[in-house]
Amino acid sequence: METEKLFYTDAYQKAFEAKVVSCEKSSDGYALELNRTCFYPEGGGQPADKGTLEAETGKVQVLDVKEKDGRILHLTDKPIEPDMLAKGEISWPWRFQLMQSHSGEHIVSGVIKALFKLDNVGFHMGTDFVTIDTSGPLTEEQAYRVEAEANRAIWENRKVICRFPPEEELRDMAYRAKKAISGAVRIVEITGADLCACCGLHVANAGEIGIVKIVGLQKWKSGVRISMLAGNMAYLDYAKKCKAVAEIGAFLSSKQDDAVGAVKRLMEQISGLKEQIYQMNRREDERKAASIPQGQKLAFFFEDNMAPDDLRLLSLALAKRAVVAAAFSKAGEGHKYALASLSVDARKIAAEMNAALNGRGGGKSELVQGSVAADRESIEKFLEKCN
Repeated sequence: METEKLFYTDAYQKAFEAKVVSCEKSSDGYALELNRTCFYPEGGGQPADKGTLEAETGKVQVLDVKEKDGRILHLTDKPIEPDMLAKGEISWPWRFQLMQSHSGEHIVSGVIKALFKLDNVGFHMGTDFVTIDTSGPLTEEQAYRVEAEANRAIWENRKVICRFPPEEELRDMAYRAKKAISGAVRIVEITGADLCACCGLHVANAGEIGIVKIVGLQKWKSGVRISMLAGNMAYLDYAKKCKAVAEIGAFLSSKQDDAVGAVKRLMEQISGLKEQIYQMNRREDERKAASIPQGQKLAFFFEDNMAPDDLRLLSLALAKRAVVAAAFSKAGEGHKYALASLSVDARKIAAEMNAALNGRGGGKSELVQGSVAADRESIEKFLEKCN
């Protein structure tokens, strides 16, 4: 027998009473079937409801909800015996957030269809944001036009109507659908904004969505993937970003509306300092190279806290005077290195060093970079043998 779906009668019903039909052990807890339920099962791109069921034996958590052949199974952390009465209560903040997101997605998809004749070919409601995949390309400018039109429909508080039209009426409806549907078709109409086949739950009036915000646009197959937020999710995102901007402004001693300019100025200062440090390091490299007699067989230096690029540039500077040059910097229990030569194949020497000192690395004949699991004393002993 199919479960009575109270959520289709009233999407705003938060609590109910039902009889337990069956309760079976599952891999993640218990699969509990009721004769009626307010808990929406995962489907149509909308995640399942969360909440609790309470019987004489105590309260259980509803962790997930699935539908199978018209039967709705509540996955719970504890059992409730069959034939017992249970009082169910859904997590309303979670449900309402999903309703806001789903209705917001419908409006955005309907506007995309109306303005640019593109279909919604993929839809996902995640915990972070909602994604919409379109059948064709959409520019950033077009996406923000969609956003503006969608919010206008929300602020006009368009009516949201969910129903199962009779077959003869359905035949003449130009509704959106991702695939052919047989049997009874549930239509969600947002007046003047969208008409779509959908089994999900929605707000009664578009104004309850509050706002939609497009937060991402990336190429996806032949179209784009839109990331959007609606309602409470959009508010929480806005609040988080306002807080971040305020903290950036305070950190940089700037007004919030000048945070971007302040960050740009800081980045320019950092870039200038990096260039100064680079030039100082190169002068130091040349000074070290100048201390080596021209044509010396082997030259090497150990330096602390050197980045791979600095090791590379130092070894190349040394190689202008020595036949073989190497630079080392401590890394954990071992050392990073750069080994260079302008006259012999550096790969051969590096291979011998890696074999002797449990190292690894690679490069070209004039330069090899890598690391060895050895201390300074062991490295120096190896190099002395090569000298």
